[in-house]
Amino acid sequence: MKIDNITIQTQASDSAGIAREVGVELKNQIRMAMSNFDDGVSA
Repeated sequence: MKIDNITIQTQASDSAGIAREVGVELKNQIRMAMSNFDDGVSA
């Protein structure tokens, strides 16, 4: 996998705030991707 650019739009003004917000959004995106993934196993 290759990621060329990441654009971050946030109101955070410090690196800790930016890292926290990126982490939250990444977690949300992974959760959504996994919920849409069909592994063929019936729940």
